[in-house]
Amino acid sequence: GDATFLLDNIEVKSANGGDNLVENGDFEADLEVFSVWPGYLGGGAGQPPAPFNDNGNNTTQIGFLQGGATIEQTVDGLTPGTEYTVSLDFNARNCCGDVQAPTLLIDEEALIDFPFEDDVIVEPVGDDNEWYRYTTTYTAEFESAVLKLQGMSEGGGDSTLIVDNVFFGIPGEEPDD
Repeated sequence: GDATFLLDNIEVKSANGGDNLVENGDFEADLEVFSVWPGYLGGGAGQPPAPFNDNGNNTTQIGFLQGGATIEQTVDGLTPGTEYTVSLDFNARNCCGDVQAPTLLIDEEALIDFPFEDDVIVEPVGDDNEWYRYTTTYTAEFESAVLKLQGMSEGGGDSTLIVDNVFFGIPGEEPDD
């Protein structure tokens, strides 16, 4: 008989969980398997809020950068010339009188307009308000890129940037939360 083998609608997805090329971008992995992002986690379902997640409407686990801390991850599986969406939710802790002036970089190049279009200072959102959200696009030059978030205290004192839902993937496939 005929030995024809037809394929259609093949999709390749990251082994890192769905369409997000960032491993544990929502910080929900158990602490025991949390090896990619350093930092404090807390505030998950059924748990009290983390001490650094004391404002805003986020009640899930978070990552944090206190003072001049840095978190980074190599994002693999990119196709050179392809445009990707890069986004994250962020906020600051209500404490201590200093504020964060963070930088978001890909391959050591700072992304423009982060954290805001006209300001580099991150003030706490307060109460149960929505967290800030940053979204931009990035055209891959290589098959991998280093995504890095650097915190920096504006006044050199105690300030904390808190982050969640870090996403690096194909436009239109960004998670809603």
